[in-house]
Amino acid sequence: KKPGNELEGNIEVDVGNYDLSRMRGSINVPIVEDELAVRLSVSKVRRDGYVKNLFNGDAAADLDQLSGRMQLAYTPTDATRVYLNVATRDFEGNAYTNEGFPDDNERYTININDGHPNNTTTLSGGLTLEHDFANGYTLTSVTGQRKDRGFFHYDEDLSSLDGFTTITTTEQK
Repeated sequence: KKPGNELEGNIEVDVGNYDLSRMRGSINVPIVEDELAVRLSVSKVRRDGYVKNLFNGDAAADLDQLSGRMQLAYTPTDATRVYLNVATRDFEGNAYTNEGFPDDNERYTININDGHPNNTTTLSGGLTLEHDFANGYTLTSVTGQRKDRGFFHYDEDLSSLDGFTTITTTEQK
């Protein structure tokens, strides 16, 4: 939702099994009526893992994520609009992609010697300019940039044996 002329906000809270907690909130603040407004949003999600690793007793499929976004809307004239947004996301967890070959054939169990850590950080920004011409056409310019940094560790053989492990570190701009 784009920033607007009304002072408004919302908060949502969800809870669930495996200590799931999800909190989201946003606030819209008009600064100059019909000209400048800002909207701030934040989200926090946390959950303990629900998959048991038979190799070491640890849990898999946990997550801890924090994200936020700031949006600014500027309307200098009736024909021109400028939107700026900046967002960030920080994620930590351990992946649960498939069960491999568990010894006990139970669902939600794995037997691997690697915890599949997954950590990613994202920062992005975007600028959108819109201008309406008298002839009915609109010119829209969209510019953005995103930077991702991640660390992924994956036990390729999906077993408790020392075998194939892939470690990937990424940084993209």
